[in-house]
Amino acid sequence: ISKEVIQILEYAKDSGAGKNTRLIINTNGTVINDSHMSYFESFGDCALYFSVDDVGDRFEYERWPAKWSKVSENLKWVNNTVEASKVIKKSLYISISAFNILHIQEILDVFTKEFGQLPINMDNIIYDPPILCLYNMPEVIKPYIKDYIRNIRWGEARFEFPFDYCNNIIQFIDTSVSPYSPAEYIVLMERQLKADDIRRSQDWKETFKDLYNLLLSHS
Repeated sequence: ISKEVIQILEYAKDSGAGKNTRLIINTNGTVINDSHMSYFESFGDCALYFSVDDVGDRFEYERWPAKWSKVSENLKWVNNTVEASKVIKKSLYISISAFNILHIQEILDVFTKEFGQLPINMDNIIYDPPILCLYNMPEVIKPYIKDYIRNIRWGEARFEFPFDYCNNIIQFIDTSVSPYSPAEYIVLMERQLKADDIRRSQDWKETFKDLYNLLLSHS
């Protein structure tokens, strides 16, 4: 999207400087095309990291105003060009938060089925905003979340590195004791999200029903 970035890429390609340059692009996947790929392939070392934390309606909530249909289409296109490029490394990055923690299996299933040539990384667990940080989720629901994490079919996904994401996430959840009861957590989520929900005509309680219902059942 940035004209300045495109100018830099054009210069690197036309001057030949890209051959001795390492390029790393972090992108949400909303905009990518053949023209971009031609720039990337002029670099001696290029990595494209697609930051996509969820799928479907949840993705559209977390990455508003991006549309999942468009990003999914772009990722499928990139997935199908993997073998065509020997220069560009491509991978998917999932940042873990309270929003997607109960849907990791679904996310991995979709990524593996639809973008199977793109290896997955899950080493980013968010701290901010604090209400979405896993260790701040109410203590009473943490055992349920940890059981869910343990039962994910980790071996079926294609990860970039042989990392123990299961125990890493569980250890992170136990890093700190949450100060919130489920009822307090719902109030804080509402306070955090209400203004955006009204502006966007969304409702976090509908989009993240599993989380909301889990909190309600323990309130």
